[in-house]
Amino acid sequence: MGMLVTAMVLLWLVWGWWTGCEVNAQLDEIRRRGEPVETSDVVYKFVPDSQNAWLLQAQASGALVSGVDLWIK
Repeated sequence: MGMLVTAMVLLWLVWGWWTGCEVNAQLDEIRRRGEPVETSDVVYKFVPDSQNAWLLQAQASGALVSGVDLWIK
């Protein structure tokens, strides 16, 4: 019984090492193409206020009046 448990643990460790190598190889390929892999790899560029759509959306949401139906019947 002890041999079987030892073999299973050894198999599990080897499989974990092998899959880790496969995942790291795929992540390296993605990085080589210049694509972000982690959140720290994502860079947000500064957008000036004149080109920022968020400001326009904030103004539009501020223009909403609760209780007013905007659909014309």
